[in-house]
Amino acid sequence: MIDAEAFRQAYERGDSYLKLCEDFGITERQARKAAWSLGLATRRPTRTRRIAPDDFPEVVNRLGITKARAHFDVAWDTIYRWCGELNIKPPARRPTKTRPRKDIEVPADWAEVAPTKFKVELSVHYGLSSRMIDRLIERTGIRSRKTVHELARERPSKEQHQRPLCWRPSGSFYTFRNGAELPRSTPEAAAQFLRRRYANVHRADIRMKEGSAETWGDRRGLPDHGKGQYYVHPVGVVSELDLVMLAVRHGFEF
Repeated sequence: MIDAEAFRQAYERGDSYLKLCEDFGITERQARKAAWSLGLATRRPTRTRRIAPDDFPEVVNRLGITKARAHFDVAWDTIYRWCGELNIKPPARRPTKTRPRKDIEVPADWAEVAPTKFKVELSVHYGLSSRMIDRLIERTGIRSRKTVHELARERPSKEQHQRPLCWRPSGSFYTFRNGAELPRSTPEAAAQFLRRRYANVHRADIRMKEGSAETWGDRRGLPDHGKGQYYVHPVGVVSELDLVMLAVRHGFEF
């Protein structure tokens, strides 16, 4: 127990909670509870604002507002408050010096190397940043090797999936509308070639379960149970012709 009268006199004298805790051997919570039980007015912490230094106007005009803030180690609100109290117009922040754009020479083997490598590989190969590689592509018009995500953006639309194929099977060949022929084994060979590059390549008419008539294409609403179409992740559903053309772009030969 504490002496209530002594605590009241010390509290009304203006002693802080820290001094009350030291004098009476109690915690700050016990001191606040004792003040409340004695009916003493609750204290609120007073916020003391830092006064502007005497050399503040001279430092602001000499160093600028940004360096003055670092010099006095205060917040932006304090800097602007000091400017308002002293009727000082805050000077504009000094602009940083911009470096001139570095000119870059096109490597001698750029035309041969760029189409065969990704941007990351080109950065390592030439020791340049990705921004410099983009500038070289923009300057020469020679693009780097496309990533899987860039190929996915070029996938055919849903309307293209629903259109009938522009070729039809004829015996052991696929006959195009222009009369050209392609061996029927070519799409499967192209799919096998693309499986080295893409995570998942399969026919769209595969059966979902053994002994079931439902196919992968039926679940996704493809026409004719998905016959004559393939699924390439992440490109999407493509026809056999588009599959062969995709494989040809990656170096497939037939």
